[in-house]
Formats: sequence, C-alpha cells, structure tokens
Amino acid sequence: MDESGLTAVHTPGRALAKKGQKQVGKLTSGERGKTVTTICAIIADGSFLPPLMIFPTKNMSELLLKDAPPGTIRAASISGWTDCDIFMKWLCDFVAYAQSRPEKRVVLLLDGHASNKSLSAFVEITVLH
Repeated sequence: MDESGLTAVHTPGRALAKKGQKQVGKLTSGERGKTVTTICAIIADGSFLPPLMIFPTKNMSELLLKDAPPGTIRAASISGWTDCDIFMKWLCDFVAYAQSRPEKRVVLLLDGHASNKSLSAFVEITVLH
C-alpha cells in the first residue's frame, strides 16, 4: 500500500518553430499545484484494491470519479493529502476486501507516513488477527 500525488496539470514538452522565429508560444493549464492523492494497494496475486482518491476540496461531486476504476473510493481534504481519518476509511475497505481469518493471514506493508500511525489504525489492524 502506498499513496502518491497525481496532477492533472499539463506540462508542455518542446515546441517546434521555424528557424529564426523570435516568439514561440506554448499552451499550458493556468492551474498550479493542484494534486489528487491516490492510495493504491497491489495484492501478491497481481490483483488490486480499488483506489481511494483524495480531492483537494470541501464538497465532493460524483463527477470527480467519472471514468475512475470501478469501486474507486473518494475522499476530500482541504490540502488533498492523506490524514488519519482518510487512511482509516481506506483501511476499513482493505479489511473488508482482505477477509482475513486464522487460516488465511494477511500481510499489509505500509510506509512510515504519519497518517498510518494512529491508535484507531492499530486497533483495526489487530482485528485482522
């Protein structure tokens, strides 16, 4: 499991122009610094959990998930970053997906991100045992 910031802002590559032309323009988005954080998890058998996408907004709209993978979970935070509550939302979905039992143990690998370190996350993970 890991989280990553994705941007929808277009960064243009090189522009082609006639030799000797003084001005060459490029088109790019006027939007700056807007990222959508996505939490993803890949299973050892090659399958994956539906991602959780965190949008930098207060109010969510279903249109934000247009053309997203089936089952994608959505969340909102002002910064667009993961926090403990959003991580718990993802973790509860993971627990339901994993269907851990004593005869079917599950290993979840996390990084050291601060959002992954909370008492409620520890309690939820111990439920898997």
